[in-house]
Amino acid sequence: QGQGKKWIKKKEAHNHLVITNLGHKHFRTHLEDSLSLGYPMLIEDIDEELDPALDNVLEKNFLKSGSTLKVKVGDKEIDVLSGFRIYITTKLANPAYTPEISARTSIIDFTVTMKGLEEQLLGRVILTEKSELEAEKTKLIEDVTSNKLKMKELEDNLLYKLTSTQGSLVDDPTLIEVLNTTKVTAAEVNEKLVIAAETE
Repeated sequence: QGQGKKWIKKKEAHNHLVITNLGHKHFRTHLEDSLSLGYPMLIEDIDEELDPALDNVLEKNFLKSGSTLKVKVGDKEIDVLSGFRIYITTKLANPAYTPEISARTSIIDFTVTMKGLEEQLLGRVILTEKSELEAEKTKLIEDVTSNKLKMKELEDNLLYKLTSTQGSLVDDPTLIEVLNTTKVTAAEVNEKLVIAAETE
């Protein structure tokens, strides 16, 4: 299903992952470069046998030369830098590896079970729902801010009308209109603020 490969590629995306396979004409060069540069290496889609060039690497037959580690690959001695890691994947559903290979490696089964699939789907649903909730929350905050500004404008407008009206307040039609608008809008804004508080 390729999930193991996807996970490895994502995990090592920023570490110069070298991707190759046993049939690649530059396989040995890829192996030597990964070792000497300290890059992780992914060997894809192997069968049940490995290239003998990997024997010393997998057995960790490293030679110490001063503060440097070296390993023999074929007839060459290659430096081993600390960032080097090796991943090997197969498409075989139930591979029967030799006891030697099993002893040299950690074998992880990435086959998807029904429970695993359920967990993955649940994870995707939560991510989708979460992004929708985040968007809703952002819009809510914008609405609350906008409504509070509207209330402030109405209050300022009403205050200005009250202080600038000459004569009887009840005889000023524009003031009565501002009062009515403020009352209606204030009720609407308060209702929206209550809904916003409940939603949050």
